[in-house]
Amino acid sequence: MEKTVRFLCVLSVFCALAMQLCPEGREKRVLGFVCSVVLLSALFRSVREPDWDSLALEAARLHQREEAFLQDAGELGRELQRTVIEEKCETYIQNRAGQIRIDLEEVSVTAQWSLEGIWVPHSAVLSGKAGERERALLAGILENELGIPQSRQEWRTDGAYS
Repeated sequence: MEKTVRFLCVLSVFCALAMQLCPEGREKRVLGFVCSVVLLSALFRSVREPDWDSLALEAARLHQREEAFLQDAGELGRELQRTVIEEKCETYIQNRAGQIRIDLEEVSVTAQWSLEGIWVPHSAVLSGKAGERERALLAGILENELGIPQSRQEWRTDGAYS
């Protein structure tokens, strides 16, 4: 198809040059008619005899681009799911901390891809001031309700948070 377009462009330029060089009058009208016939015959020839190899190659390229797009979209979808899970867990932890009177400054949850093919909460970093009893209570809630063991829970009280 690309070859056909290039050929028609070259032929059009050639016809335009011929028309510019031809003197006004009957000769120019005849040349205009001949150029039109030549361009139309070149166009119909390409429609009548399509380049099947080029069409097959272009279809394969299109299919390859489609596969790459779908793969990228799938990866993006998984990352969006991860972000949503992390944000929901962070909100849940903030709400549960509020119920037991812990004022958390910031909460960060990291999700991990499980063998079952879903994102699950893996670790949590909490920043805020709380007594040992409140921390132990919240740590137990995170372990029992979200599945984040205490070994993957980090508390920061000095305001340092990353």
